[in-house]
Amino acid sequence: MGSEVVRKSETVEYAGTDMERIEIIQGEVYAMAPSSWAHDRVIDFLRYQLMLYFKDMDCKVAAGSGLKLEEDKTWEEAYVVPDLMVVCPPHKITEQGLESPPSLIVEVVSKSNSSNDLSKKRRLYMEKGVKEYWMVRDFKSFIRCVLDENGQDDLELLGHEIESVVFPGLKITLEGVEKW
Repeated sequence: MGSEVVRKSETVEYAGTDMERIEIIQGEVYAMAPSSWAHDRVIDFLRYQLMLYFKDMDCKVAAGSGLKLEEDKTWEEAYVVPDLMVVCPPHKITEQGLESPPSLIVEVVSKSNSSNDLSKKRRLYMEKGVKEYWMVRDFKSFIRCVLDENGQDDLELLGHEIESVVFPGLKITLEGVEKW
């Protein structure tokens, strides 16, 4: 998915329109390009594995849902559309957004959006208290970012397999994604 910066003065034009096609990070609006078939295939593959793991837990796996990350629940400063997120417990999801940050966010990184996902969104997610953030690179490898007990984020480059630090026993591999 690509992104293009739009001037803040233009954000008013987006109010009440298709919010799923933009993201706002630190007050900057990014127009999002449609995702590719390969991107969607990886998301479906990961969502299926996450849903299997969380099926008997008090958690919700959501794909492509807009997420307001500011305390005042407005979209002007921080509105993102993660590829996948896990919310535990699901009653934290309200019509105005989330009462607290998701426990896990997953983004499939492409060349056109890598700077946002690897830097800006990562910083935003960690500042807002997301416990674990996974990025999938080139449909082949994972990057894991975990918020430690001191509020610092640890970034780790992994291979085709990832194991959650937050959810014991949650282990996901990218093997077989090409068959989806």
